[in-house]
Amino acid sequence: MSRRRQSRMLIWTALGVQLAGLIVDLVWHVLHSDFEATTTEQMLVHLGTVHIPIYVGVLCVVLTTAWALIDQARRPPIGAAFPVAFVGAFISMAGEAWHVYMHRTEHCAPRRRLDPRCCQLHTGTSLFRGRSVSPGATSISGARPDSRSAR
Repeated sequence: MSRRRQSRMLIWTALGVQLAGLIVDLVWHVLHSDFEATTTEQMLVHLGTVHIPIYVGVLCVVLTTAWALIDQARRPPIGAAFPVAFVGAFISMAGEAWHVYMHRTEHCAPRRRLDPRCCQLHTGTSLFRGRSVSPGATSISGARPDSRSAR
């Protein structure tokens, strides 16, 4: 198996972990639609349990795309797919950090019902940012044959 193919496989696996985390989060929020964190501690427990699979997935995507980018830089020619995938993963990580911050501040704070606009904005932007950029770039990188493996 070529190194680039292995990199793509690892990125797709990490994206699968992230998708599984999103599904866990969605199912939990559907089943617990009346959940209302009234204290900071309750919000931290919620973020540290229900949201942890998403965070693990996001971290895995950042690490695998970074590894693929570094590996590709050592073996020219350098294509655009892995750099774009890494930027998308980094944007996704920044978005998740922003989401946690929003839950910890007055915008979606504990002590009052979670503002659904905050979570809807997060969900809507999640679909566009790194969660679509990284898979798209990874797909493109697999669409063209690896010139070294053809030799």
